[in-house]
Amino acid sequence: MTSAFDTLRHAAAVMTTTTTTTTTMYSSVRNNSATSSSSNTSRALSCSLKRRSGVERRPTRRRTVGVAATDADDAFERLVATTTADGTTTVDPRLAIGAEEPDASGLIGVVAREFIPAGTAVIQRTNAAPAYDAVYARSDDTFGAAAAISAHEGEVGRLVSDDVAMGLMLVLAARHSDVAPLGAYAQALPKNTADTPCLYRDEALEALVPVLSLNFVDQVDVARGEFALAFEDCRAIMSRISSSGGGQHEVPLTEDEFAWSWSMVRSRAITFAVRKASTGEIERKRCLVPVCDVLNHSPTSLSEDGSDGPNVRIETDGESLTSWTLTRDVRAGEALRWTYGELSNEEMWMWYGFVPENPIHGDSSVVFNLPDTVFENGLNALAKDDKDETRALRRQLLRRSGVIGLNEGEELSFVITARQPAKVLGGIAAVMCCTADEVVAIAASTVISANGGGDGALFSLDPESRRRAGRYVAWLLTQVEAFVCGSNEEEIAQLETMAGDVGDDFARRFETAKRTRAGAKGTFSIAQNWLTDEALLSDGTWVDEAAKLLVSGS
Repeated sequence: MTSAFDTLRHAAAVMTTTTTTTTTMYSSVRNNSATSSSSNTSRALSCSLKRRSGVERRPTRRRTVGVAATDADDAFERLVATTTADGTTTVDPRLAIGAEEPDASGLIGVVAREFIPAGTAVIQRTNAAPAYDAVYARSDDTFGAAAAISAHEGEVGRLVSDDVAMGLMLVLAARHSDVAPLGAYAQALPKNTADTPCLYRDEALEALVPVLSLNFVDQVDVARGEFALAFEDCRAIMSRISSSGGGQHEVPLTEDEFAWSWSMVRSRAITFAVRKASTGEIERKRCLVPVCDVLNHSPTSLSEDGSDGPNVRIETDGESLTSWTLTRDVRAGEALRWTYGELSNEEMWMWYGFVPENPIHGDSSVVFNLPDTVFENGLNALAKDDKDETRALRRQLLRRSGVIGLNEGEELSFVITARQPAKVLGGIAAVMCCTADEVVAIAASTVISANGGGDGALFSLDPESRRRAGRYVAWLLTQVEAFVCGSNEEEIAQLETMAGDVGDDFARRFETAKRTRAGAKGTFSIAQNWLTDEALLSDGTWVDEAAKLLVSGS
């Protein structure tokens, strides 16, 4: 079996001798979405990336690299001017749009020119503002894209994804920025593709596997397949534009060009809930929002005062106006940031191309899968002294809750977060660890709840039952952490030394992967704080609530 160190050495050799991007870089990773036309198709990641030695086992740095500062300033000035020209978007003049944030990271965002008090709506956008979504992209025929998309969909017998339509819109806007409706927007976008692992070469991604969870590798695997199909669709559509006879001649679409536009759509599109004036219905639109998306992301805070979290929130009046409003006073020179959502470190890296410098935050989470045999075996061990009828009742409750009795090949998916205890696991453990009388009470509550008689709240666990359940979850999470976080600290240190020797992009990516791992380990550590004997005995009522949620199916 190839070791992680051999894989890294191979990746280093490839990365130091290869500088060009080929079609096989983004070859399909799922058999049912193979689209690469190259005969040298790279190996399927769904197999090659799951080799983990000794173990059975997802905001862009928006630098305007290569562009003079004055050119970048001009691009953002034009962006603000064109976005606010029709009066549907307003920007507080005390904001510097496209300024470098003050932390020396080179991150381009929004910075206060002077003091701005809390509660100020610094950016406002009416519902009459253009919605640059997939519907707009499909209907915009400035360059013949609408007809080309329709013709391609007719030929392949399916609709192309929204990312294809919006990605094509950005490519054309960047190529024809002087006449395209989104030309100023495209010119102000980062010149570099988001540094997402979805777009790494196979060798570079393989070398990072010892630091990554398999769940994340699987997510990247799927995204690479989506990209491959999207690129083939967009390339075929661009070819139709050139051959349509309408006078618009476009050069062939390159993979690098589409990777840039695809990553911009994925990292910058915002989903709005918009109320239709005619019907009152709420419609959700995922669209590009010029100026607003220059605001960078900040994870939510774990501190009580939230001082290290976002200082901007998005608000809507439910009818016609969306506002980006300050949550606290902002001093001159301070960066303004909002949250793109409750994003884990893996989600931020996969879609936005970065992981926060401090990876332990309010949105930290870990996703992992377990087969039901884990709980079958656990039940056999924990309930070995049960009478037959008690053991059967526990098994019935777990089966009814979907914990055991899965079909072959199915697994249970779990999420633990930095915000709350591991409630789903806690509920399962409560059924497995409670007393015989308590399991009868839980079963009775289940029957009553199923008949509309309550929410499963007809029982209360003894403190010792809570402690036993929590300690089982603590043990289980210790086992899970070992395979989710991969290599041990000594191996990580060796890999880091080798990554430093390779340098450049790979060293930087390895540091990002290591922060993702640190965030996972920190999340496990926080979860364990809820599971000490002291915590469970003093404040373990959450175990009762978890059991009630489990058996009531909530």
